Amino acid sequence: MRTARSVEEFDPFFIPDTSGSGSGSGTWHEISSLPVTDPKVSSVEASLRDLDQWESDWLAWHRDHTAPEFHAEYVAYGDLSDEDRPYADEPKEDGSWEEDSDTEFLIRCCGDDRPLRKRGLKIKVIPSAGNDYVTVRDYVSESQPYIRGS
Repeated sequence: MRTARSVEEFDPFFIPDTSGSGSGSGTWHEISSLPVTDPKVSSVEASLRDLDQWESDWLAWHRDHTAPEFHAEYVAYGDLSDEDRPYADEPKEDGSWEEDSDTEFLIRCCGDDRPLRKRGLKIKVIPSAGNDYVTVRDYVSESQPYIRGS
């Protein structure tokens, strides 16, 4: 923001070119070319704690949706791959902790798929071409899709 207008009014980070050229060009806010840190760095690694908790939070939220008062047509069970299958509550006779492969797990509820393989995800943001440090634009461009889950 160059001039004080309102705390609720922000300048856009990117203004697309409206000439109809379809080239994806436009004007970036002046902050976009600034370094994301001081001192400047050649890479930034980011992760989200919420992603680490997402699956367990999802299960806690949907756990009781198989009860009669909920609409069962919105609940789906199925098998999970070996890497996604949770550990059993008690060890088996052979000493393994893996849940039985015949066990069906909640995989979809309320129109949402179970969020699998989200724990421990990280992104590494590196400078765009022509820069030797990570800019605000680099960081926002790389992290926003990750944060939004796309």
